[in-house]
Amino acid sequence: MAEISKSTSVSTVVAATVLHRIVSRFEESWRRGELPSIDDFLPADPRERRVVLAELIKSDLEYRVKSALPVQVEDYFQRYPELAANAHEALELIVAEFAVRRRAEPELSIEAYVATVRPIAGSQRPGTHRRRRCGCRLAHRPASRPQSCSRAFFAVDG
Repeated sequence: MAEISKSTSVSTVVAATVLHRIVSRFEESWRRGELPSIDDFLPADPRERRVVLAELIKSDLEYRVKSALPVQVEDYFQRYPELAANAHEALELIVAEFAVRRRAEPELSIEAYVATVRPIAGSQRPGTHRRRRCGCRLAHRPASRPQSCSRAFFAVDG
């Protein structure tokens, strides 16, 4: 058995093991031909729930796209508003959806995908900043600032 480093807490290892077990059971349900409900696999502990929820959604997205079932990441944001409330988590799931769709449709461009993303309530399309904060007319990627923009503050989707 691998030795746990001093910087890794036992609770982190236990949490990772629990996460792996839950996601594995969820994926096994898909492989058996079932349409598992994410809610049936969520832990009661709110601290664990958020992490497990994000991983189950990534898995669910992949299986639904592979099965040609209709799905968009925004559907999960409506169903689980706590995910849409966190810009980092929301963007992570949007990126995960693009990756899954790109594997299924290699010719899918980021521009074509972004055009299909419905804005989350109170946010803007992924990869853009709020003009009122920056003031320029350029669309910036997250955490980047083109040399042609002299403003220093950028906010991506919240």
